[in-house]
Amino acid sequence: MSEGQKPIEKVAPVLRDLLSIFDIVTSNRYMTLADQDEINIYVTYMTYRVQQDLYQVCQESGLLCGLSWDEFVLLMRGYKSARTAAMAVVRETLKVYAAFQDALAKLDFKPVWKSERLEELVNQADKPEVQPNG
Repeated sequence: MSEGQKPIEKVAPVLRDLLSIFDIVTSNRYMTLADQDEINIYVTYMTYRVQQDLYQVCQESGLLCGLSWDEFVLLMRGYKSARTAAMAVVRETLKVYAAFQDALAKLDFKPVWKSERLEELVNQADKPEVQPNG
């Protein structure tokens, strides 16, 4: 090994990726499904972001009629269809971001809010899931 070269630089890229995954796991800086409080933080953040993006889409479209953010949130809370639409938008947006690395910072819910498929996605999300006969 040449002077100044770190051992990791000699390791195959796959092994380097495995070491990065090990660093992530040992750092405890990831969402664990066993920690309900941590899951709630991520869900709260995504819920806020999806509403924020819808608010901006509505502003850009001139649909708000001067509603403030607080008024908009209060209005949206009263509609089950708005929550259903938000979940459909989150689900569709996450499909685009299969890799979760930095996804929360990069998520852009606006394309799905603006999508011509939004009504279809909401209708699909609002249907009860069919359970297989066991």
